Amino acid sequence: MKNVKQVLKKRKRDMSIIRFQELFKTEENCHDYLLHLKWPNGFTCSK
Repeated sequence: MKNVKQVLKKRKRDMSIIRFQELFKTEENCHDYLLHLKWPNGFTCSK
């Protein structure tokens, strides 16, 4: 989670509101992006 927060903090500085709206037109777009940031190779259960 710490890594995602760092990436998002950087992206917040570098991204305009217009660019943000273009990338994340729906909640699903945002959700998919965040999942990819946290698990770039997909989620696997460690149990």
